Amino acid sequence: RLAVYAAPTRADGKSYVGYPVGTKATASVQNYSQIGNRFQNRTGVTGFSPWLRSCEVYFQLAYAASKGWNVGISQQEAYTKAVTLSLEENDIDQDAINTYLASAAVKNATVDNIFTQWWISLYKNGQEAWSVYRMAPTDTYLFKNNKIAVNSYYPDHNCPPLCYGYPDTERNLNPVNCKAESAAEVDYFWGKKMWWDTREGLK
Repeated sequence: RLAVYAAPTRADGKSYVGYPVGTKATASVQNYSQIGNRFQNRTGVTGFSPWLRSCEVYFQLAYAASKGWNVGISQQEAYTKAVTLSLEENDIDQDAINTYLASAAVKNATVDNIFTQWWISLYKNGQEAWSVYRMAPTDTYLFKNNKIAVNSYYPDHNCPPLCYGYPDTERNLNPVNCKAESAAEVDYFWGKKMWWDTREGLK
């Protein structure tokens, strides 16, 4: 999906390069990939922006099955279906889909792979991708590879924001309760962990 999601850098016309989260370095546009044409039509304001895909449902079923829940489909079947649907919606041809699903890094429906592929499928749906990241166990590839950049503007943090902070209106109009509720916040912007976020060592 990479060639659909993004365009090669202008610098060499073949490399795909992302911009590290929170880095202080000044970005030279020509050295980083821009959004692919399917998602950003540079001659207008149109672009593919789905709100909910069937692949999301199957990733959820795969994760539920990994917990031992009876969801009417096996963990492997749900995962394979989810990845397939994500590839199909991005117009990837069947031969490429088969090759991708057969690759050693993708074929098994481990929890690690479920979260990684689920997150990849959510390109351009940042809110949902952020939620999936916050659900990911700390030993997964997804979690370990979404750290704050070295030399970041946010050196006191070791992960992306934990939740939305309270807006200024809430802090101004309801200061007593807001202060009590937000006491565990690392800072105003980062917020604090959600009640369901049981991961340790985050700040």
